[in-house]
Amino acid sequence: MTIYIILFLFPLGMAFARPNINNFERRFLFYSFAIFLALFVGLRHEVGVDWDNYLIHLDNAAEAQFNISLDGIAFGGKDPGYAILNWTAIQLGYGIWFVNLVSSFIFFVYFFKFVKKLPNPWFVLTVSMPYLVIVFSMNYTRQSIGFAFLLAGLIVLEEGKIKQFIFYILIGSLFHKT
Repeated sequence: MTIYIILFLFPLGMAFARPNINNFERRFLFYSFAIFLALFVGLRHEVGVDWDNYLIHLDNAAEAQFNISLDGIAFGGKDPGYAILNWTAIQLGYGIWFVNLVSSFIFFVYFFKFVKKLPNPWFVLTVSMPYLVIVFSMNYTRQSIGFAFLLAGLIVLEEGKIKQFIFYILIGSLFHKT
């Protein structure tokens, strides 16, 4: 339980210490925290309400057929992006940790890119820690990837790039149809 309290208190402390540290230290701590969270979430073991369901997805990927033809890509599963990620893990000889680690890095890359654009990123991280990081990213892997691409889409939408926004939304929908 201590680690979860630290995960909350660290960004809270940084939210208040922010004016007292130089720009390089602030960026270093920000990106180091992102990498730490991605590893922490991605390398979890038997954590999450859907843990067993994600193992089933991995087992199904071992039996799935991946075919590319003139008609497009045919791949079993409701969420082809997530199915391809599982299939890739199986083909490389890795397990669920690979899927979780890649998913976690996708989530935290776009989450931190989004948060960085806000006036006080550390405060946003503090508020996000209990649910968005601990509950959402650790329990709902497919949804967190879809959400990450939504955040990526919002970043480019703010710049007026409608086509890129649609692209990110479509990519996100490959990981979780809703």
